[in-house]
Amino acid sequence: MTNDLEAVKNHVEALNRKLNSAVDRIQDLERENAELRRQVSELQSQVDPDPGSKEYADLSRAEKVRQVRERLVSVADSNHGGRAQMKYKDVMWLFDGHPSAGHCYDLMERAGELDGFAYDAAGGGKGGKRIRVDLDAVKDESLFHAVNKAVEA
Repeated sequence: MTNDLEAVKNHVEALNRKLNSAVDRIQDLERENAELRRQVSELQSQVDPDPGSKEYADLSRAEKVRQVRERLVSVADSNHGGRAQMKYKDVMWLFDGHPSAGHCYDLMERAGELDGFAYDAAGGGKGGKRIRVDLDAVKDESLFHAVNKAVEA
């Protein structure tokens, strides 16, 4: 009988150790979860999930450049060749005619600084400047996610 009692005691101690370990793990996960929630909240306050909802005057240059890239990726994604281009008038109309031609060219030039995008002369130099994209060379996955999210909405 003492052997049975000793065995039960050993099992209870083992279960208590497992319980304490599980409680410690839960507390660690709760702390981690709270920290991740704080970080997500901070990031959400910095990122506008719908840049199109802002008035043109409220958009930063970086947001405008991102919209140019997203539009190119969207058009290229619907093209079988995975390529697209925009000239300054296309960029101007993307923003409802607000930016000047010079600002459009500035946005196009900046948009061309990312892998997969290029700012160059169209039609051998006779067609003016353009911004173009080749989806196979784009490395910024967030552009694809943004386009896919816009399509789902």
